Amino acid sequence: MTNWAWDEKKNRRSPVVTLVGDKNMSEKVLEVPVLVEIPAIVTPADIKKVMRRRLIHAFLLVALSGVYLSGIFYLYHKQSIVLRLLDPVIEKIAERAAG
Repeated sequence: MTNWAWDEKKNRRSPVVTLVGDKNMSEKVLEVPVLVEIPAIVTPADIKKVMRRRLIHAFLLVALSGVYLSGIFYLYHKQSIVLRLLDPVIEKIAERAAG
């Protein structure tokens, strides 16, 4: 599409060519702002990438939740062992708080 604009150097009107992909072309022609954008094209490779990412996230969520719950279960059933290990630390914290 060709528009005409005043060229100061040549002191005459000169053609100004705008490419079809120019964002402002439709705004210039219609003299109104364009409020929509062209949607992205989704390819099968993009869908595979998204599905792979979702599966990886789901697997990590299940795996890390299992580790967390296993740790809580261990602490619940082995309270005496954990308390013996943490007793010196708890006493130091209590002594600092008391005095």
